[in-house]
Amino acid sequence: MAEIKTAIGPTFGPEVEASTLAGLPFSWGEDGVFYGDEALTPEQVIDLEALVAAHDPSKQLPRQATGKQITSALSDMGLLDAWDAAVMAAKPADRYYWQRAYDDLTPEDNAKIGRLAAAAGVEVAVLFDKAMTEPVR
Repeated sequence: MAEIKTAIGPTFGPEVEASTLAGLPFSWGEDGVFYGDEALTPEQVIDLEALVAAHDPSKQLPRQATGKQITSALSDMGLLDAWDAAVMAAKPADRYYWQRAYDDLTPEDNAKIGRLAAAAGVEVAVLFDKAMTEPVR
């Protein structure tokens, strides 16, 4: 298979990890050149070809911000008290997630952050626009 006539975008890695090909010894470049795929079984090659055919190289990964960046953004936006109230009223799984998110990267499409943002009265996109301007550390 060594070369494919399509570009490989940033979401291909997570797509491979979510597939039956996760952990197999092959890699790829953005230009569609695959390395190590000669060690794959014929069935795995078929799976890889199907994965590549379904892949959209223009799709981007969601933005990610740390809990610190999100907290700073909320503070700058005057929404920290509303966020704190949303966290305290949230279901335990969402509250637990947020309490441990300070140093961790959180993707913009995270459902827990989406629920907290809705409860605090802020749009996730607006929150992440501001969070992305804050320092990571």
